[in-house]
Amino acid sequence: SMGRRAAAAAADADAAPAYLPKARPTVGELQEGELVDAVVREAGADYVWLFVGPYVTARAFCLELGDDPALAAAPADHFKTGDAVRARVLAADAATARVDLSLRLTPAHTAGAAAAASGLAHALPAEGSIVLGRVSKVWPVVGANVQLSAALHGRVHLTEIEDGWAEAPTASLRLGAIVRAAVSHV
Repeated sequence: SMGRRAAAAAADADAAPAYLPKARPTVGELQEGELVDAVVREAGADYVWLFVGPYVTARAFCLELGDDPALAAAPADHFKTGDAVRARVLAADAATARVDLSLRLTPAHTAGAAAAASGLAHALPAEGSIVLGRVSKVWPVVGANVQLSAALHGRVHLTEIEDGWAEAPTASLRLGAIVRAAVSHV
């Protein structure tokens, strides 16, 4: 009986396991574009904070939570502590221990060669793309500023707010509103 158990244990040791768990990453090991599994730590008005591993806490800005405007408008209504999510690494800086994630698993179409040369290609949307944004400033005689990411803003000219003639085009915009916008120039 002891011989059979030892033989079975040896056979199990020789068999290749079906799944090898990935070691929990450190900030320095995360690569831009990499997909990671994470757990929601907390959700606020602007960010969802996530645990990527025991030593890595990351953030996902509200406009990076998906294409549904409701997610960006009220993250706390959609993400609860303990929820498991899959995310894409946007940036990981070991020196500051800052990790930015996107819950959009497919990268957005970006601005191309000119932006790549400046080192900003991952952050600039391509001309013609439709993006989710948040109204950050309204000027009744000029237009509006729209926040596209944690550090990127765009400007919407007064004549581009409505498709046709409007007496007061900015009247339909309110500060903090989540909008879809077409990128006309980068």
